[in-house]
Amino acid sequence: MSGCVRAEREKLPHRRKSYIQKAIVGGHKVYLHTGEYEDGRLGERSSSTCIRRAAAFRSLMNNFAISISIGLQYGVPLEEFVDAFTFTRFEPAGPGDRQ
Repeated sequence: MSGCVRAEREKLPHRRKSYIQKAIVGGHKVYLHTGEYEDGRLGERSSSTCIRRAAAFRSLMNNFAISISIGLQYGVPLEEFVDAFTFTRFEPAGPGDRQ
């Protein structure tokens, strides 16, 4: 691996400032949790949902949030994730969505 630079993971402190934001996506309540470093940088993102029958969806969203959190802790800018996933569509999009 000559020429490769390995990033160091900066773990969050055990006690940290965090926020919860409620959103509605496709008629479902989603709660986005964020955790910050002491200097205010975002270092953690997680989510929870009120969809009771969608265990696979909840698990997928949880693992996606964990991967973003780990990326943030290794120094990947949040904007990289936003640029990569903004306007992502998954087909079929659901009943009534014919776009």
